[in-house]
Amino acid sequence: MEFGDRLRETRKRRGFSQAKLAGLVGITTRSLQYYESGQRRPQSTEVVLSLAQALEVPLSELTGEAPAEVGADGQDGGRTNPQHHQLNSLLAGIAEMMNGGTVSAEDQRAFMCAVNDIYFNAQRRHGAVKEYRIENYLNNG
Repeated sequence: MEFGDRLRETRKRRGFSQAKLAGLVGITTRSLQYYESGQRRPQSTEVVLSLAQALEVPLSELTGEAPAEVGADGQDGGRTNPQHHQLNSLLAGIAEMMNGGTVSAEDQRAFMCAVNDIYFNAQRRHGAVKEYRIENYLNNG
């Protein structure tokens, strides 16, 4: 299932009209229609995060990527790879920090945008090195 299909199904299941969801996210209804039809994909990770937040679903539900344990490869679930262990420890620490209420909603959003940008830039294999700082993702006007 593609991103647009997952978005449309999730929106309908959550009882939102296209206009209502678009308004909550700060995009046009037409943009949402493009996303749902598969004609376009959001150009920024912040839009995808906003969609997931407005729909109150995990990001993985829209992206289709498994939220399961890092390194789950069908063999040993990544348990023998030390890098997978480090990533899972990092994820557990982040979850504890965010669920513990010690990080503001704005900082959580900025952090997730930064992590998503790192991931997507790595996927695109851009040779440019970018400085990832939480301040770059805060809404400071």
